[in-house]
Amino acid sequence: MHCKRFPRIVTHHYYDCVHWVSAECAYKAVRELHATTGLYCGPTTGAAFHVARWYAETHKNEEIVFISPDPGHRYASTIYNDDWLKNNNMDLSQDFSKAVCVEKLSDANEHWAYFNWNRKTYQEV
Repeated sequence: MHCKRFPRIVTHHYYDCVHWVSAECAYKAVRELHATTGLYCGPTTGAAFHVARWYAETHKNEEIVFISPDPGHRYASTIYNDDWLKNNNMDLSQDFSKAVCVEKLSDANEHWAYFNWNRKTYQEV
């Protein structure tokens, strides 16, 4: 897995679940979001959209809202550019639809993994 960050300013015990999404997974999701809605967003939005879409599909009776944290204009020459993706060995043809639930944070090594945080503090986890 890529980088795992735990900002100190986060109130960790507010969270039920934490997801890690790879760059390729986030890039594919944001490009799908753009293709289907016209929303031109960045990779952080792609990660949020990817998880929100999965959550909506698995919780059909709930209304789901996700926050789009970044616009896409800074990424026109990178994640929206097929040549850049190819030159950087980004394979967006993969199936990123399956999340792997991990028991330990250190096991989050897939393109998409999640951990049931269960409203614990960072020290408890």
